Amino acid sequence: MQGDTYSFVIRIWHETVDQAGNVTAWRGYIDTVGASKRLYFQDLETITSFIKEQADLAPNRPAHWWARLIHRLGKWS
Repeated sequence: MQGDTYSFVIRIWHETVDQAGNVTAWRGYIDTVGASKRLYFQDLETITSFIKEQADLAPNRPAHWWARLIHRLGKWS
């Protein structure tokens, strides 16, 4: 990818639900558009790590949009 633009396709689904209807396990995959890279994951935190690695984000560089997305995904569980 060039510059600061990255594209990803993320597919997530809940694998298991407890008796109260709460999601107990998420599964999915993330594709890097144009790079033929796919990562399968078993938890939502792996998505963040993968994107940071692909975008070569320094540990001190904020990714606030991503934190908001993960927060919203957590509301689904």
